[in-house]
Amino acid sequence: IVSVAMERAINYRQSYAVITMDITGEWLAAENSNTVETLHKELLRQLCGLIGVEEHTAEMFKPFSTPNGYQLTMHVYLADQNIDFERILNAANDDGDLADAFKSGWSLSVLPKIENIKCQVMESKKQSKDKKIKEQTEMMQLQATQTPNISPIETGEANDEEQV
Repeated sequence: IVSVAMERAINYRQSYAVITMDITGEWLAAENSNTVETLHKELLRQLCGLIGVEEHTAEMFKPFSTPNGYQLTMHVYLADQNIDFERILNAANDDGDLADAFKSGWSLSVLPKIENIKCQVMESKKQSKDKKIKEQTEMMQLQATQTPNISPIETGEANDEEQV
């Protein structure tokens, strides 16, 4: 029960990045798909090293099979939302380091091809709520400054003493 409460508190306060990528190539026919679907620890260690985060801040989901290979999804829980994981991973892919990480992490005999690397930062529920409150407050302040200041005489609401 305590761990469920902690998980809910973390999910409420913690933003995260969703990283997805497609892993394809000629290696697919030669490798055992069960190996690819079960070997996560070493690959997670390799990928965390490439993007510069601690392993405990990331989780990797079981890759799912696509017609051309696999799609991998990974969540990285963020303290700093300014890290451009997509740029980092694309640079590592261009250098061959990303394919090496998959070859090593999945114990492949040949290098895979990595494509369609995408990263989307998801705000925490708290950040989303705070952002909405801030937008509403700013809208109310803007409306208050744009409301014309009309005198009681212009509206016809002046009392009898002022009209005399």
